[in-house]
Amino acid sequence: MKKYTLKEMTVGTPAVAEVKLTYSSNIHPNDRRICYTADDCHDVLAEWWDRETIEVYESFAVLFLDRGNRVIGLYDHSRGGSSATVVDTKLVIATALTCRADSIVLAHNHPSGALKPSQADVTLTKKLATAAKFHDMRVLDHLLLSPWDEGYYSFANSMPEAISGYDINRL
Repeated sequence: MKKYTLKEMTVGTPAVAEVKLTYSSNIHPNDRRICYTADDCHDVLAEWWDRETIEVYESFAVLFLDRGNRVIGLYDHSRGGSSATVVDTKLVIATALTCRADSIVLAHNHPSGALKPSQADVTLTKKLATAAKFHDMRVLDHLLLSPWDEGYYSFANSMPEAISGYDINRL
């Protein structure tokens, strides 16, 4: 049987898509920001977050960290409406795997300024923490940001059971 290249397969045979996983960083690991605490992560996110839209709509972002808690990158995942945004677990985990992250910090804003997580926030945190566990990654925190300088909410500091996810031995 003749072996076809992907280019040949699109001519006269059913097409097959080529999948490429790529990631490249132009920042040397020694030059990356380090996030040891929720304050460190908040500082990185607050510098990045668009101050002109933080009060308008919800956004969801993810910090990817290496084993030394150095920031590999920041992923601008989604933008939603005034009270919610959609988070695709598969895309978050796929992006983490692509950049070879060892840990993840989740973040989203509440345009209202409320620094109290909703039940949907708690459920999402547990779901992503559980998905990360299956790939030998950890969710270190989930931060809720406010449009005002009133601080932030840290799941790691206030609700650590959420970032441990569900018991995968019971699934």
